[in-house]
Amino acid sequence: MEEVHKVETLGEFVRKARVERELTLRQLGEKIGASAMTISDIENNKEYPKGGRVLKSLAGFFNIDEMVLINLSDKTRLAMENKNSKPQQELKLALARKIIDSDNIDDSVLKKILKLIDGEKN
Repeated sequence: MEEVHKVETLGEFVRKARVERELTLRQLGEKIGASAMTISDIENNKEYPKGGRVLKSLAGFFNIDEMVLINLSDKTRLAMENKNSKPQQELKLALARKIIDSDNIDDSVLKKILKLIDGEKN
């Protein structure tokens, strides 16, 4: 069984296991019935399947419990979502600061804008 505890993401695990077996992206894809692009996207944390055929095939090929890969996939997804949302949060905060510092906006308009920033409906 692969040493999963030493990797942080599903992509890291798949790349490490593939390279250890001296397989190309295409070769691994052929062995599990997926495209080289799918394998590449997984390895680069652009795709993180929640289950299904690809994870089941990877688990079978690498002789590892599918739940371990599902957990790694979930961990990867959360890490990527947090990474991708940080710039949005910073933009929201910067916009909110500008609005709050403005003396030309009445309170009702300010409240509506802040609701929009938080993603609330009017």
